[in-house]
Amino acid sequence: MFTAIDICAVSFCFIANLWYQHAVIFNEVEKISNGVVVGDLAPMFFVSLIPTFTRLMAIDTNSMTAVMYGVLDLVISVLFRRIVKTIIHDKYTDKDDMRKLYNVIYGTAFLESWISYLILIVIGYFFPKFSLILFIIIPVRSFIRHVLDNEEFSDVGDLGSQERKAFIELTPSQQRTFRRLAHDYRRKTRSIGNQPDAQKQAWQDFSNQIQQKLIYLQVMP
Repeated sequence: MFTAIDICAVSFCFIANLWYQHAVIFNEVEKISNGVVVGDLAPMFFVSLIPTFTRLMAIDTNSMTAVMYGVLDLVISVLFRRIVKTIIHDKYTDKDDMRKLYNVIYGTAFLESWISYLILIVIGYFFPKFSLILFIIIPVRSFIRHVLDNEEFSDVGDLGSQERKAFIELTPSQQRTFRRLAHDYRRKTRSIGNQPDAQKQAWQDFSNQIQQKLIYLQVMP
């Protein structure tokens, strides 16, 4: 019974993470094209197979079922990434800096997720029952990462065009510095609460700090 519950938890974590990403990206949609509608059916088809693959693992958790489940997750993730690229391309056709910004912030997360699933498929082949733990950890970690990325995309998107372009041109280490500053800003705004003047001042301080930091980072060796 506990094994069956664990396997159901695996499916729940994966679908919950996918549902969150789906909700976030479709929130960016201003006009849904036929290509997006048709393209969205492909990952949905494979999502509909999850109950079947979950049942197979519950009946017999072995190398074959673990690998099949990992491959299914990877296929869904890759197909969903194609939908994301289509939506972002349609929305930001005339705003190249925003499209590049989206790819900078979210692209790494998708790549890391794919690499994780490839590694997990190999682990599942040799240690199928141990892989169940990782099947839960990966989507949970991905969910947390996308929540933070979504907040960051909103923060950077609110910056001026010059600041956004400067962020895109930063090196990965410099972008991490920016993310750290953005995290501090979000934490400060939560502690301030519903105080419009204080919130406005916090944003102004953050904006000034980022502008100064970006200029400083660009001249760093």
